[in-house]
Amino acid sequence: DKNNIFVNYSTGFRAPTITQLFAGDTSAWGYTLNNPDLKPEKSYNYEIGSRGKAGNINYEASLFRIDRKDFIMKTSGNYGASSSTEKDMWDNVGGAKHQGLELAINSKLTDSLSYNLAYTYLDAKYTDYKNFAIDLDGNANTTTLTKFDVTGNLIPRTSKHTLNAIIDYKITSNIKLSTEYTKKSNYYADDLNKIKVDGQEAVNMLVEYKSKINSYEYSFFAKVDNLFDNQYYNT
Repeated sequence: DKNNIFVNYSTGFRAPTITQLFAGDTSAWGYTLNNPDLKPEKSYNYEIGSRGKAGNINYEASLFRIDRKDFIMKTSGNYGASSSTEKDMWDNVGGAKHQGLELAINSKLTDSLSYNLAYTYLDAKYTDYKNFAIDLDGNANTTTLTKFDVTGNLIPRTSKHTLNAIIDYKITSNIKLSTEYTKKSNYYADDLNKIKVDGQEAVNMLVEYKSKINSYEYSFFAKVDNLFDNQYYNT
């Protein structure tokens, strides 16, 4: 009555944007070609897990895998620049796989105190990216693009470990104070997996006031992000 097992299979797609299809006409840079033959990116999602209640703790745990086909990416990658002798374009570069584990628990400790805890392990890799091209010395006037096979490399900006914890405290029946802690592990900034960026962590705080007058409900809040002013790379 309190626990169940679930399985999920779903499909999805992401259509190319106008900018990706006609980058040569819409971009001011001039080094990116049009590619009106772009195909929609397709995804296939597999998931199995369990959710339920143990005592006063609600939990959910799942294993997931997402296969992405016809992955849409610039031929020069996430941050690569094209050169004046070779132009890049948006293309269906290949495939990618995202798989991992998600865990979540939440509980009400008292009438006024509750918490939510979530953890994700993510392994995101290119499964087919044989024609990654990049200008290695940055001199767009003289160089040509060097091509690499980055199949098997980790996808940039994807942390393997993500932790999120929220504590809610109801000061009164109308006022709630929430404290959130989030932490991400390090990740690669580039498709070649040569540049590693440190992980980041931050504490956020939220005060919310809710009230009802006649049949109308009102909500006001104030939020502080990154309370302790931690420094981290955004891009």
